[in-house]
Amino acid sequence: MSILVTDTFNRADANSLGAGWTDKRNALGIFSNQADITATADENITYYSGISWPNDGYAQATCAAAAVAGRTMQVGYRIQPGADAVRSGYYGGTDYLNHGSTDLLLAVWNVSTPTFLATDPGTVLAANDVLKLTIVGTLLTLYVNGVQKLQATDSLWASGNAGLFAGNGAIDVALLDNFEGGDFGVPVAPQTGQWASGYQAVRNLDEVASGQPPGLTGGLVRVLETSPLLPSTTPAVGGQGVVTTVETQVMVASAGTGRGGLLPFGDSELQQGFLRALRRARERLEALVER
Repeated sequence: MSILVTDTFNRADANSLGAGWTDKRNALGIFSNQADITATADENITYYSGISWPNDGYAQATCAAAAVAGRTMQVGYRIQPGADAVRSGYYGGTDYLNHGSTDLLLAVWNVSTPTFLATDPGTVLAANDVLKLTIVGTLLTLYVNGVQKLQATDSLWASGNAGLFAGNGAIDVALLDNFEGGDFGVPVAPQTGQWASGYQAVRNLDEVASGQPPGLTGGLVRVLETSPLLPSTTPAVGGQGVVTTVETQVMVASAGTGRGGLLPFGDSELQQGFLRALRRARERLEALVER
């Protein structure tokens, strides 16, 4: 991942977040060097418009308060542009205003209608918890303090902005802090893993030479094999990431559907196709090293 935007909100109290931010519904402001709301008992949505956000990326913020009745604290990605008072986009966190609970949740908003894609009643946000929403293709994942809590798929919004969504019964109450947003521009370093449930193989080098191979869902991958010629920095064995190089693509399994269970080494066409692609990739890398 690479960080594109950070904001600590360490500046004077204000009724807006300042330069680079666009208010979509009401406005988030600044109170005691943290983000708060400017309109009570309603949604306050502000997104960062100072850059053009990638379609796949993440938004992160620290909770400055605990989740309680009447309080909403969320991060958003693919928030649709415009100061139009609607909520369209993807959000993750807690939303008492619309869900009527302190449950952790993932939601997609279409204008003024939310659909709650996943909920976790067992996780109640506390002050200093770090919320992180990632979106890759149609896959949404919500983390709390670096631990995955919720995951869902949705295809309504393909692009947009990163930002914050908050609500509370009173103003001058710090709700969110330390905003960060970024993309997945760092290549994945392959590590040895196993064939995993629900994953397909990249079959040959030609399929990946000009871009994303058939079968990939948003570029999210699980590493199957390693090459000594590639970097040794590690995601966890079998870890996920986003592929950005041809040499890496041929050594991963793509996020797909329809192939459950573990696939042992054998004579299947899919397995053999993957191994052929792996051999060709290694030959190409060896030729590059020799130069």
